[in-house]
Amino acid sequence: MNAFRHAGGLGQRVHAMSDGRFQIRVYPAGEMVPGLQVMDAVQQGTVQIGQTASYYFTGKNPALAFDCCVPFGLTSRQQTAWLLEGGGLELMRELFADFNIINFLAGNTGVQMGGWFKREIHGPDDLKGLKMRIPGLGGEVMNRLGATVQVLAGGEVSATAVDQFSQDAERFGLILEGLIRGDDDLNVQQIVDPEAEAKLRESAMLFSAGDTNACLPRKSP
Repeated sequence: MNAFRHAGGLGQRVHAMSDGRFQIRVYPAGEMVPGLQVMDAVQQGTVQIGQTASYYFTGKNPALAFDCCVPFGLTSRQQTAWLLEGGGLELMRELFADFNIINFLAGNTGVQMGGWFKREIHGPDDLKGLKMRIPGLGGEVMNRLGATVQVLAGGEVSATAVDQFSQDAERFGLILEGLIRGDDDLNVQQIVDPEAEAKLRESAMLFSAGDTNACLPRKSP
């Protein structure tokens, strides 16, 4: 689930396929530009390629969220089908052209969980004043419900970010891997239901370029 790791895997594959004639040097968020400035860096020519999630940049145009994921939106398979077979990629490229960018599909989490909370949420009133890391249109929804929304780039480790900003809730794809393996740092228990685990691993396959073992079926004891 680490974008930097998988971008590095892409660079290695391109290097091998071109017999070393085409090289992609990969930098982690913050080394050349902050994680939330990747789109600006590509637009301005500071870097030639950037891997990011477009829902970080809905302030530039709310429609950028549809290149990524929206609340109650498509599953990962539906999103891929819409982009590659339903004309979605063409529509998004018209939008990205306004920023002098050509976009490609490079990972797909599908719609993520609505939130991971430190306390129980019984109704909308419980969201008022709650600090939550959630970007895009989902962040706008939470903001209108009274939550205090903060946007952090994916380069921030989720557990560290929650501690650093004293947040009450977190929404991030890293939880997916935590559910598959269990993660004490994030206080996420491993899913043991076989059907649920199979669905999680199916989603995780989209991020398996750097660590295929993360997505292999668990061996029976």
